[in-house]
Amino acid sequence: MMNIINNNRFDVVTRLESLLAEKGWSRYRLAKESGIPHSTLANLWRRANAPTIVTLEDICRALGITMAEFFTLPADVPSALTLEQRTLLSSWDMLTAEQRAAFLLLMQGCSENADR
Repeated sequence: MMNIINNNRFDVVTRLESLLAEKGWSRYRLAKESGIPHSTLANLWRRANAPTIVTLEDICRALGITMAEFFTLPADVPSALTLEQRTLLSSWDMLTAEQRAAFLLLMQGCSENADR
């Protein structure tokens, strides 16, 4: 695993490289998926500037993760959860309160039908 903490600071670029490697994405693909100009992302790698909150939100949205997940070190992810479960929880964080309520009703209906 890459060292994401350097000099007691969270290394955004190292975390991005790790996430891109997990997905098998290039920086170009991240630019396309996030809608962020490739030049803006290139500046991150050259250390010319740090990402703004808006830029980081766009990156996280493209990667399908929350900002909290971005700043959570991979070792902090509970190993008891499968990839499918982590994906479900990540998606849950992006739902509105109304969508969450509807999803819970759907899940309850599915689990009741599974008992039959």
